[in-house]
Amino acid sequence: NNYVIRIEKDVPANLFWSIVVYDADTRCIIDNRKGVAGGKATVGSMTKGLRKNEDGSYYVFLGPDAPPKGWEANHVQTIKGRGWFPYMRAYGAKAEFFNDEYKFPTINKVESFSEYIK
Repeated sequence: NNYVIRIEKDVPANLFWSIVVYDADTRCIIDNRKGVAGGKATVGSMTKGLRKNEDGSYYVFLGPDAPPKGWEANHVQTIKGRGWFPYMRAYGAKAEFFNDEYKFPTINKVESFSEYIK
């Protein structure tokens, strides 16, 4: 399955934020080294080439297939048949990250990424 996480603009982090994908069975970072992404398990504000939406938000794409063309930096390849889970981290987190002022993103199952890459 394919999923999209929408990260709203202005994540309350003084340094940077990231989404890291872990394997549900091993509880280790996902081992997707054999996939087209070559082992990338993280997307964040420090990711080279990360695309930002016009409103300042970001899409993180997760799925077993190749990323949409031009959106490779925003994609983490999952492994067919294996469970996974993401962690969102804020380095240099501000108070809003902890006191319910910041709305954490949800994960949405999608048929394809096409509606998000217009």
